[in-house]
Amino acid sequence: MIPTPIYDIHHLRWDADSNSFTANMHNLYCVLPDHTIHPEYFPNFRKKFIIRNNTTQGFRVFKHYRDFTYIVVVNECDHKLIILHFISEDMINCFIYI
Repeated sequence: MIPTPIYDIHHLRWDADSNSFTANMHNLYCVLPDHTIHPEYFPNFRKKFIIRNNTTQGFRVFKHYRDFTYIVVVNECDHKLIILHFISEDMINCFIYI
């Protein structure tokens, strides 16, 4: 098991109206506590993680809340879209598209 991964706030999109961060899993590389980059995309999957703002040194810890699964039809082919929903202690949402 890896230590709690840290993601840079600039790799996620912020929407103030919905109080939410969103990101595609393939855009999330994490920094481990020893300051190395983990070789996999979003390695924690459903485990807790940290989003850090390196400019302000602020951060939030996010824990898995629930999943959403959708079937999306593209060119007559069905594709499964999974969205992992995480929430911080102060109720900020984070949606990760798998």
